[in-house]
Amino acid sequence: MRPSFRTASRSSTSSAVVASIRARLKSSMSSPWTIWYSPFWQVQGKPENVIAKIVEGKLDKFYSTVCLLEQGFIKNPDQTIKELLATKISQLGENMVIRRFTRYLVGEALEGETNAPAEAEAAS
Repeated sequence: MRPSFRTASRSSTSSAVVASIRARLKSSMSSPWTIWYSPFWQVQGKPENVIAKIVEGKLDKFYSTVCLLEQGFIKNPDQTIKELLATKISQLGENMVIRRFTRYLVGEALEGETNAPAEAEAAS
C-alpha cells in the first residue's frame, strides 16, 4: 500500500500527520492486544525511553517511504536523494533545492485522459 501523500522533505511533512502517527505507534505498543498479535510483542516490559527510541526508529522508516529526499536513488539504492543532491552541489558549485515534484506511476492515466484500451479490456 502506498501512502496517499508524498512530500519533498521532513520539514514539509505535515506536523499533524507526524503527531498522529507517533500517537498511533505509542498507543499500539502500550495496548495489551497488539502485544500478542503484532511484532510489538517484544516491547512488553520495556522502559519508556526505549519505547520512545523504537517510535523514533519507526518514524524514520515512515519518512524514508514518504519523503523524496529520504528515499533511495533509483540507480544506487544505497545512496539517498539528499546525499546525491549534496554530491551534485559539491561537483557543480551551485546551490540546488528540491521544493516540489510530481510523482507519476507507470501505467497510470494522466488527468483528463482515459485509458480506452484498458477500459475495453476490463469490460470484456
